[in-house]
Amino acid sequence: MCRLPARPRQVREDLVKRAAEAGIAGIIFAPIDEPNLGDGIARGDAPETRQRIATQLLKTVKAAGGKTALTCTPDSARVAEGNLDYWIVAYKKFEPTVFAQIKRAKGRAGLYANSTLMGNGTSFSRFFFGYYPWAMRLEVMMAWTYPLLPKRFPANLGSQAEGPLNVIDGFLGSDGRPIPVIQWELAREGVDDFRYLVTLANLVERANKGGSADARRAAAEATAFLASLGGSISPDVHLYSSEDPKTLEPIASAGWNEARFEATRRRSFELVKRLSALVGEKPPNK
Repeated sequence: MCRLPARPRQVREDLVKRAAEAGIAGIIFAPIDEPNLGDGIARGDAPETRQRIATQLLKTVKAAGGKTALTCTPDSARVAEGNLDYWIVAYKKFEPTVFAQIKRAKGRAGLYANSTLMGNGTSFSRFFFGYYPWAMRLEVMMAWTYPLLPKRFPANLGSQAEGPLNVIDGFLGSDGRPIPVIQWELAREGVDDFRYLVTLANLVERANKGGSADARRAAAEATAFLASLGGSISPDVHLYSSEDPKTLEPIASAGWNEARFEATRRRSFELVKRLSALVGEKPPNK
């Protein structure tokens, strides 16, 4: 039996208020994680237990006026259709057809790929936090986990550090803080890639609405760049593995290698800088 809050609307309103006081613009409720088909909670549970709980919780949150999210697969999300705003679909189950399914359910598409921070140590992390979510217009991108796997990590960083032989404490440095591993840094680079493109699109809109002739010409050039970049990215996430599964060495995944990442970033920066000057905004630091 799933116990639901006696006053869900009051709970939602209280949490929204607290979020606003903390400076958070909005709040999305994800009351259950990965309600996969056939999962119970304890031994002997009916196989639909977690699915039934997901249905009840999401329906309750929606009835209280809240926005909902679920880490899911295309199959497990079906029990929440009609009460699910953000479909955060697992990378391994994320097929191009999921976009149509989410659209039919009037939801918003998201993706979580644990390998962005736990496994791939090359361009995979950067691509899936940058160019892929931008091109697919995803509204959520997450990893679900912090890096904990013994791969491409420092082996020994003091007596309290963690490395390939001991991962119990999650790769803590000698200061007790998590080590900023390569996957984490590449994800940050991807977020910056994303921000450049969003900034560029906003500048294009401003230039086309009331900019000078030079600004509109630059906007047309930027529009062509954005269209070409977006059109080159396939919705099939599985084309972008980015490293050899045996040697773990980087490979050019669907044309994405270090040179292309840098050339694309350089071009987006140049266009942002030029349009910023033409519409009177201060360009960002490179």
